[in-house]
Amino acid sequence: MTKPPETPKSENKADLKFVRQPMVRWFDPVQLAGTGIQALISGIFGSFADKREIQAALHQPQINDYTAEDENEIWIDYIADLGDGWNSTYTMAKLLAQPELDFDGLNEPTKRGRVLVMGGDQVYPTATREEYNNRMVGPYQAALPWIKPDEKFGINLEFSTDLDNANISSNLRQKFEDNGITLSKDATVAIQHKGSNWAITSGVETYTIEKDGDELKIHLDKHLHLFAIPGNHDWYDGLTSFTRLFSQERWIGAWQTRQRRSYFALKLPHRWWLWGIDVQLQSDIDQPQLNYFEEIAQKEMEEGDRVILCTAEPSWVYTKTKGEEGQVAYEKLKYFERRTIHKYGGKLALTLAGDLHHYCRYEEATPANKNNGRQKITAGGGGAFLYGTHEMPETLILDEVEAPNIAYSRNAPFPTRNETFSQLIFGSLLFPFKNWRLSRFVGGLYLLFTWLLQSATETADGPRFMQTISELDGLGTIVNKFFSTIVYSPGNLVFVIAIIGGLISFSKGKRIWRFILGFLHAVAHLFVIIFLIWAFGSLNPNLLGITFGTLPSILAVIVEMILFGGILGGLLMGIYLLLSNLLLGVHTNEIFSALKIQNYKNFLRLHIDKDGLTIYPIGVRKVCKNWDFQANAPDGDSWFEPQAGNEPKPELLEDKIKIETI
Repeated sequence: MTKPPETPKSENKADLKFVRQPMVRWFDPVQLAGTGIQALISGIFGSFADKREIQAALHQPQINDYTAEDENEIWIDYIADLGDGWNSTYTMAKLLAQPELDFDGLNEPTKRGRVLVMGGDQVYPTATREEYNNRMVGPYQAALPWIKPDEKFGINLEFSTDLDNANISSNLRQKFEDNGITLSKDATVAIQHKGSNWAITSGVETYTIEKDGDELKIHLDKHLHLFAIPGNHDWYDGLTSFTRLFSQERWIGAWQTRQRRSYFALKLPHRWWLWGIDVQLQSDIDQPQLNYFEEIAQKEMEEGDRVILCTAEPSWVYTKTKGEEGQVAYEKLKYFERRTIHKYGGKLALTLAGDLHHYCRYEEATPANKNNGRQKITAGGGGAFLYGTHEMPETLILDEVEAPNIAYSRNAPFPTRNETFSQLIFGSLLFPFKNWRLSRFVGGLYLLFTWLLQSATETADGPRFMQTISELDGLGTIVNKFFSTIVYSPGNLVFVIAIIGGLISFSKGKRIWRFILGFLHAVAHLFVIIFLIWAFGSLNPNLLGITFGTLPSILAVIVEMILFGGILGGLLMGIYLLLSNLLLGVHTNEIFSALKIQNYKNFLRLHIDKDGLTIYPIGVRKVCKNWDFQANAPDGDSWFEPQAGNEPKPELLEDKIKIETI
């Protein structure tokens, strides 16, 4: 892309070509139903129509060679779990777009990645063209629409002998070498626009040749490159949208996608590699993918080469937090390492994953060489809701390919445990307001049950249920009246059984605890309903002067039950999730997705040079929530800037991590 796109005239959808989105409302009943259906469909696709096998049949194996980078070094950015709300996603995209980020304690600034790696779940809640565009492509294009290509240099060539065929002539190679550029052995030339434009492809670089009178002008199209691996949300449409977006050399702002499959291999300077694998939905790696990496390792890898492995889930953590399921996932990851890396003399130095939306690093506790121990990092802070670190084990004991019982120690969780608890407790009290659609739905269920109870006690001249219990004294008599009513009313009995069964199914943990938690949760909701019926039956006639059975009485109960019932029911749901998480360690994903916390985001910046790999974990405690549209920005500049005083403040989450080159 040699010319910048025009800055939009306004922030309207027609000009921006996307719509800025709020955080996903995971507890919206409509959203819950839609996501559940998509998950079911994706499971079917994964079992019967694996797109990875189709990709392997259509595209030849590809290695992206970055060993000839300037000054024999390379910067790489890694970000995962993005594509959620605008504020968090754009904040991180804006930081990635900066040419440099400087931090206290560093002698030199960190540089923008030549390569951007997205580590899974590029979009939420489901993988559709529209969601990708609004939640990921749009924000990244707005943050960095374009960067200027390198300066041109002029050469004299004979068209017929040097540019009219696919082979690179020795004359052309010499002209490039005279300007300090060595073309790869497999470099090719292709006509872009007959008679005036050519493109030479050499490794990962493209050189554009433009005719300018009798001279040819050449410039290096050294664009930023983008690679991505899919997470489970990318798989929700069977990988269709992911393949269209990331496997066709499309532009996402100034970043150009380069891969042909949902997995990839990057050959880096100083005998380093970065591999991105696709573990699909059940932590599985298909046979063509295994063949792809095994062939690369066999033909290209040397003894002692170091590998950075990107996978969609931190299965090393799941060995402790998900029991047998986590153990199975980690065994599959070890099998991949044994089959492709270890077998051919490589060494797995660093494993990266998202899926858990925080930063947490595990380091080999007693490595043979202090600066060469294995590192396993979860960095899922690209924009999705915060997932707390309070359940991350202090120590992991893992059976590795080289040896059993290797100890790993936890380092620098972000946010801290105390910050996590603070967010949990405060946020849970706001559950009914953060999830008002669900609260309204719960209030509607309360109203429906009230109607059923009223109908069950209807007589020609006697009082109905609400009036009856409002006149009773003592909790025991009220509860007794409630149970005597539902026992002789099949509709009410079915409703109660459905509530109990549904909440038992919703609960998590071991079977006995699921039953206990679900039952107690259901009973609590039933007591809230009884309390509300008693309260409205007592207050409406006495405080509001409304007579039972009249239209104003019916309308008042409808409004009161949906409003106050929704608030109390939502608060009860929040308290249930909080207590079950803090006391039993379950419902972690549910409570954090409900809280929709935008803050505490992170990404990794990697630097490889002759001394080895340096990892810079970069975080933001508070994302920007107020942006100004830049209608007069020069073409190619960012479309939105933080309002004064709202600029995000990036920080290093811990000291830089060094892994030496052997």
